[in-house]
Amino acid sequence: MFVEFLDFECEGCLAAYPLIEDLRDRYGNRVTFVVRHMPLHGNSGAAALAAEAAAEQDEFEAMYQRLFETAEQWGHQEASQEDTFFDYARRTRTRHGPLRGRLQRSRHPRAHRAEASRRPEPSECKGHRRSSSTANSSSPPASPT
Repeated sequence: MFVEFLDFECEGCLAAYPLIEDLRDRYGNRVTFVVRHMPLHGNSGAAALAAEAAAEQDEFEAMYQRLFETAEQWGHQEASQEDTFFDYARRTRTRHGPLRGRLQRSRHPRAHRAEASRRPEPSECKGHRRSSSTANSSSPPASPT
């Protein structure tokens, strides 16, 4: 199992992206790749929520790639990039409802604390990649199937 802790705006993560993709191409049929979000920059939390909303709809891979490949356009911006992420959701065939819900819950964490305690297991995603919520999650990554 390969666990990738990432922030879609992190310069190190952006630099490692091609290497990670190369590893997945080489070992994806033998190794399970797990993503743990660790948002440290302004818009990376919303980007992680966009990736998770896509994962709920089996579109994590497309969103993950789009976020990394376009990070220079939306990353390190003072203004919220939520509209950009909604556009990416449309382009990856991700319904807006789950993303909108995740963003609203992130703005009002107390109201949704009970829901967070019932967090589902990380999603199985195409390409032997598993998506999971933030790094400080109490849920361990799901075991490979």
